[in-house]
Amino acid sequence: TDGNFADGSVTATNLDPNSWWQVDLGSSAAVSSIVIWNRTDCCGSRLNDYWVFVSDTPFLATDTPTTLQNRAGTVASHQTAAPNPSTTIAVGARGRYVRVQLSSANYLSLAEVQIFGQ
Repeated sequence: TDGNFADGSVTATNLDPNSWWQVDLGSSAAVSSIVIWNRTDCCGSRLNDYWVFVSDTPFLATDTPTTLQNRAGTVASHQTAAPNPSTTIAVGARGRYVRVQLSSANYLSLAEVQIFGQ
């Protein structure tokens, strides 16, 4: 949850369209909530327009928020405020794959993504 990039605890992508981070939980799980921790040393506003997706179907590298937000079996949550320093997103669905994806071109910086459920 350390949001200081200099501490080696924050991800950073290139300035790409729809940058994303994702995890494979290894099997389908009941996901109750997801906590997103933002960068805190600077640039926190970069994470002010992003999506969180949960699905049992793998995501493709080419998937965008436009292709995923209405995909059958995928839970989509659009976030329009930067976590300060964190935000909790209620999910209440099953899924194996979790993706955090920017809505447009920017650097994606995440300090931590915590996934809660069973």
